[in-house]
Amino acid sequence: MDFCVVSSQHTTCSVIFEEFVHDKDWNGDELLQVDLNHILEKIIPRQLTESDYLYPGEKHVQFLEELSQQTPGYPNDLTTILNADAHMKASLFGSNETLIIKDGKPLIGSVGYIYFVDWDQNRKRQRTCNLMMMGN
Repeated sequence: MDFCVVSSQHTTCSVIFEEFVHDKDWNGDELLQVDLNHILEKIIPRQLTESDYLYPGEKHVQFLEELSQQTPGYPNDLTTILNADAHMKASLFGSNETLIIKDGKPLIGSVGYIYFVDWDQNRKRQRTCNLMMMGN
């Protein structure tokens, strides 16, 4: 038997193991994900203003402003850093899953599925998912 680690390098993303759901809502979202989003919104509401959460603090805002000036393509819109909720959700769910591989196939059952979730709703961007395989 071998194993595979599926991991995110992003602090607002998670890799989760969940059941594949056949039914979707009118927006095309799987119903289990919709239910999960409803529960999470009650526990960790989306950050819409700078007063919703303590994060980001003054020093972090300054750091990100400097980063946006030094890094081509990095957003300089401060509203995009109002993502404390995304960081907390990613911390809650974690950034990786480890799968056992047998005969070249993951042992995830007939309805198991691996999802890469970007909790940050403030801007579109490229995300990277890393895989590490170990074994024969």
